Amino acid sequence: MTTFFVGGAQRSGTTLLQGLLCSSEKTNPLIYECFLLQHIVDAYRRGRYNFDEFGPAYFNDIPAFQSFYSRVVGDYLDQTRARYAPAEHLVLKETNLTRVFHDVYDLVRDAKYIISVRDPRDVITSLIEVAEKLPERNVNKWFGGRDMKRLAGYYKGVYRSVLVAPDPTFRKNLLFVKHERLVSNPDDEVARISEFTGFPLSPEDGEAAWKRNEWDFDGMERFKITGWRSELWGKQMSTKNIGKFRGKLTDEELAILAEELSDVYHIFGYGDDDPAQATATFAAPHKATPTAQL
Repeated sequence: MTTFFVGGAQRSGTTLLQGLLCSSEKTNPLIYECFLLQHIVDAYRRGRYNFDEFGPAYFNDIPAFQSFYSRVVGDYLDQTRARYAPAEHLVLKETNLTRVFHDVYDLVRDAKYIISVRDPRDVITSLIEVAEKLPERNVNKWFGGRDMKRLAGYYKGVYRSVLVAPDPTFRKNLLFVKHERLVSNPDDEVARISEFTGFPLSPEDGEAAWKRNEWDFDGMERFKITGWRSELWGKQMSTKNIGKFRGKLTDEELAILAEELSDVYHIFGYGDDDPAQATATFAAPHKATPTAQL
């Protein structure tokens, strides 16, 4: 049994990717994000960072502390798996976990990580649109406004730790999936994902990503998160939003992003006139990537 964690920046296609994986009968259906697990991992990170000051009163050493949190996370995953029996594998998503996947690796050694990547210009355009939809009192100030440097910092921060992670065992369990390639060339991308996961996935059904779904898209109002809902959820894969930044970001804003994200553009193959034609394939995600500047 393996746990697959889906990650990536918000608005990068993570829900579509999770849904596609959950179309396999070997997994749980598409379920809400694992916020509670994120909090557990955050507590582990804080405790490890401050271990010398607070930890020795409760644990013999850091390995004992890590073992404790491994059991907590293991119980969490077992509890979730039991709810969706007889599923063999779990597919979980929480975009904020992406930054700390290397910490998750400390606690769950047999997990695999599938990371969605989308043109940062489109991601940032979508984040701006989300902020415009939310009531003023609920606007996430981090994403509100059009501060390109701040938004670029968010995008870079999501992927930094996984790109620079030195552990080869962790890196060989990473798969990057380019959103533009998935929606424009699903046959090849789904085959690559199937090979990585061992799931018999097929792109033949355009709505496959939503056929095993426990999300209540129409009832999201009660969670006060309708601003985050995508118009494409529940529908066939579409190239409609590729290059959506055109006409929505100014030349000045694009210039700032080009400067702030020049390394990201290079690594992920963006910045071209047609982002769907970018060349990065991530066919060998375990190989070293020159990303020390991230």
